[in-house]
Amino acid sequence: MSGESKPPAGQDDETLIREATNKRAVSAQDAYKIHVDSAHRYDYFITGAAGVALGFALKEFAPATGPTAAFLLPIAWILLLVSLGAGITHLEIQRGFFKIAADAHDPALYSTSLAKLNRAIGLMNFWGTARNVGLLGGVCVLVLWRALNL
Repeated sequence: MSGESKPPAGQDDETLIREATNKRAVSAQDAYKIHVDSAHRYDYFITGAAGVALGFALKEFAPATGPTAAFLLPIAWILLLVSLGAGITHLEIQRGFFKIAADAHDPALYSTSLAKLNRAIGLMNFWGTARNVGLLGGVCVLVLWRALNL
């Protein structure tokens, strides 16, 4: 049968399967590394966005012009400041998380490291959510303020 695909000379099916499995394991590790790097970039980007939005909100305030709904700006400032603080806290906890994760491979530290990792995951989720909600809320209030002052 001329249409069948044959393995290269000297390789049987078992060798080909083993090689394919090894390649998949390496690519899974690479995929995980890419995921972690992307998550770090996202965290830094969102925290930076909160700082930029706060800077924009502070710069745009001109009390002499008597803008409409001026009370909205301090609300936006507070939300963006909370977002920035939560983002920085999230990044610090994340840094500690990876430090603890490196210790988790030591059998003597495994149980205490596992408890610390579980606590760190909960804290990272809380502060990450606070950062995102603060940023979204602050930007929405800024957009509302801007729309009222057109």
